[in-house]
Amino acid sequence: EYSEVIRPSGNPAGAYLIALQGPQDFASVGALRSQLGQLAWCDELQISGYDRLVGEVATQNVAESCLVLAETVLRSSPTHSAALLVRAGAMRLQGKPQNSLQDLKLAQVTAPNEGWLAARRLKLTFALVNVDQAEFDAVALQDVDVLAKDLRYRDILAELYVANPDRREWFISALEGQPDAAVRRFLGQVKKRMEAGA
Repeated sequence: EYSEVIRPSGNPAGAYLIALQGPQDFASVGALRSQLGQLAWCDELQISGYDRLVGEVATQNVAESCLVLAETVLRSSPTHSAALLVRAGAMRLQGKPQNSLQDLKLAQVTAPNEGWLAARRLKLTFALVNVDQAEFDAVALQDVDVLAKDLRYRDILAELYVANPDRREWFISALEGQPDAAVRRFLGQVKKRMEAGA
């Protein structure tokens, strides 16, 4: 999991400020632990929401830096799911949602049942705009199914439900067929988040 790897120190806000000066070079990609740490940092930057707060220059520099990293990893490991996820995030920041969806689908093929990757993919899928509903469904429904069955990541579904009121009916439909206990836990988490004003 990303939480178990070392990533560059700092915070997303600071990284976007630094990106105003230009794309950032990552250290030479080597060991798997180092790769995951750097990919985790890029993924964190790309879904942090700071791209909506800073100018286009910083956003595109972050996208370029992360794209270079992802493609470097993919040259030697073309089925590296985390690298495909990061490339999908870079495509989103560059205004290429269709390319992003293609990479998200590939990331699902290479790691279909890993909860932590499904959680990251689903957050990115929900950040995409102007995508065909059928294509959105093709990616999102599979990850909803994975997360609904994974106790460690089920709260991500409640988080996305609360944050996306326009997709609440979609969520209810997506959870049809899940065990009653899983749906009850989901609704309980939604209630907690809404009561807390999350």
